[in-house]
Amino acid sequence: MNSSTVSGAGGQEELHTDRAKLTEGDDTARVLRLISRFIGFGYLGYLVLLFKCYSPESAYLASWWTPMALVVLYGPPVVLIGLSFRTGTVALRRWGAVVAVSYVILLLTWPVAWGGELLPDSPWIATIPGLAALAAAIAWQPRAVLAYLFVAVTLAQALCQARQDSVRSPFVLDWLFSWGFCLPYVAGTLMCMYTARLLDDSRERAYIAAAKTEIVRKHESDRAVLNDFLHGGVIFCLNAAAHRRDPAKVREYAHITLRRLDHDMAQIGTGLPSRRMTFAEVVDYLRQLTAAVDDTATFEVTSITGEGRSEYDSRVVEALGLSLAEVLRNSVRHAGPGARRRVGVGGDSASLSLTAVDDGRGFDVATTTGFGSQQVRDWMRLIPGGKCVVHSTPGHGVRVELSWTDPRITNGAEPSDVRELLGMNNRWAWLVTGFFLVGILAQATGALMLVRAEPVWPVVVAMGLLVTSSAVLLLVPGDPLPPAATLFLGLAGPAAVAVVLLAPPVDGNIHLLWSASGFTAVCTFMCVRGRTTSAWLAMTAMVGVAGIWSSMASGHPWPGIGSSLVNYAPLAMATFFAGTIRPAARTIFELWDTAQHEFVQTAVATEALNDRNAELRELGRFARPSLVRIADDAPYSEEETLEFARLSRQLRDSLRAFGLVHPILDGVVEAARRRGVTVLMFDEQGMDDIVEETRRRVLYLIAEELDRLPEGQFAVRIVPPGRPQLATVTAYSGTKVRLLQFDREGCASEVALTHAG
Repeated sequence: MNSSTVSGAGGQEELHTDRAKLTEGDDTARVLRLISRFIGFGYLGYLVLLFKCYSPESAYLASWWTPMALVVLYGPPVVLIGLSFRTGTVALRRWGAVVAVSYVILLLTWPVAWGGELLPDSPWIATIPGLAALAAAIAWQPRAVLAYLFVAVTLAQALCQARQDSVRSPFVLDWLFSWGFCLPYVAGTLMCMYTARLLDDSRERAYIAAAKTEIVRKHESDRAVLNDFLHGGVIFCLNAAAHRRDPAKVREYAHITLRRLDHDMAQIGTGLPSRRMTFAEVVDYLRQLTAAVDDTATFEVTSITGEGRSEYDSRVVEALGLSLAEVLRNSVRHAGPGARRRVGVGGDSASLSLTAVDDGRGFDVATTTGFGSQQVRDWMRLIPGGKCVVHSTPGHGVRVELSWTDPRITNGAEPSDVRELLGMNNRWAWLVTGFFLVGILAQATGALMLVRAEPVWPVVVAMGLLVTSSAVLLLVPGDPLPPAATLFLGLAGPAAVAVVLLAPPVDGNIHLLWSASGFTAVCTFMCVRGRTTSAWLAMTAMVGVAGIWSSMASGHPWPGIGSSLVNYAPLAMATFFAGTIRPAARTIFELWDTAQHEFVQTAVATEALNDRNAELRELGRFARPSLVRIADDAPYSEEETLEFARLSRQLRDSLRAFGLVHPILDGVVEAARRRGVTVLMFDEQGMDDIVEETRRRVLYLIAEELDRLPEGQFAVRIVPPGRPQLATVTAYSGTKVRLLQFDREGCASEVALTHAG
């Protein structure tokens, strides 16, 4: 949607429709669908990896339980996958609850089906409490999800006590490990959901805040456009006519100024004066403008990248054109006779650049300032992405470089990385990491209790590597992870597993694979941080170490490899997660920024349009007749030249003292100037936010004071905001000076001086 859709009822409907599309929970729904697919495919992955366990374990259970469990456990996730490709999300949440509840039902029915004989390993149903909790996360609030995880982990680890003594560790240690291992995944999912809801819920407030900020800048920007037009166009033309300069040139310039004024006036009531311009249109506009100011100047296209795809907002082009015109006028005035001027234009899809060069007198940019050059600098600073650079030395001409770059490019080349979407950069992430590390330490402690010959130092080394790896994942910025951090994580896992498994004496107890469990989580979050290939290589290296360990302990690599293969399941899930959530994260943040930018531009233009139109109407009302007269071939009378000079002074007052241009004061100021009083007016915007009654009181008192002054000089100044006074008046008459100060209520206090000083 472009800004032109604001005008009229149809435009308002389109704006409302587009805003609705962006604010009706788009981000939450998108993330919900992605997580639902992640859960569903995760269940299917475990269906394959646990396949070898179903038949052996069924011998310890009633014949009805295993077939029923396979249908109840894996059926709802398949439905969840199908629903994730539909538009609605209500059914997704309901089936997420079905998946979560189904798992608890199976945990509760397992003891009923169990025959009482101890198992050689943990029940396969106890393997996935964390995955079931992810399903709960898409259905329920965070507190309910954490409560569910607590119940699911407790029930699952209670079933694990049905193992044989040789492979059974204390319940508390098993529970701590399971809780700590599952919590990071569940917390990450909850944070992902929370961030998506936050983006949806906070978008409207972000729009309002950004629009208010941009409105202020827009008012400044439009005022600068009008001021530049007044100074460079209307006032320049009136002054030239009042001083009877080259009539032909003045008439030509009056025609140009009238066309510009008529063009702007024609925009009032026909929508926003903004459209997209191709690069060719930009070149034509700038070439005509250059010729209008100096028909001897050389104009050339210096460079263009992607010309066919480049389009620019006409407001940006107009701003650059006004600045270029002021630069050329300054050169005409000051470069000296015979100076030659050259203009160049270039650009690409996100930027424009202009250069204006002359070979005239030049000046010292460090010490010389003027209204024209400073005005160009100030105006270019007001354009988001605008810049002006002046190069000059005395005797070597002037080179002015005007440029614009889309601020959406310069303000941030990359959207936020996936850490922000998953909440990996806040204090809660550290709390979850702490639980995870405690859980892994509990599993290591259980292994030491079962394998009493195992030395302690490998545990210390492996835990140190795990703690460091966790910190790297949370702290190191960059998306994807920088190469150095990736290399460290890729080597830390295999090194830790090797230290624990291969440190003498080598023991074949399966519980020594605890370090592989810890670094499986590291590998999964490497996928999330954009290093999927490195994560798979690290996991494969850990499985290889497990095979070497198994060969050393029992003569066969397959027991160690087979026990480690289950770790590929969370890694495969993380790979899918990274392939869906990472692009989604980028899209979500880009969508948010783009939507905010579009809405802000529309709100800004709509809000500022009335003020700009009112000023244009006023300018057209009293300036246009004089411009028409100047454009006429007939010579001016003496009265007309005086009127041109008066109007020029009035317009100049509107530039320097906009807050003092008012019918209460206008006639008094002009009458004082006719009787020889020098009237100086300055506005530093201290009265912009006061009530109209106070403003009128101050203006009436200023008018009375000026009307009493027969001759001399009269200076009135509106002070900057935040001062105790609103305005000051200094009246010079002969040898006396009269000073008035106006307080915030509009009341005047006087200080009389005895000499002019």
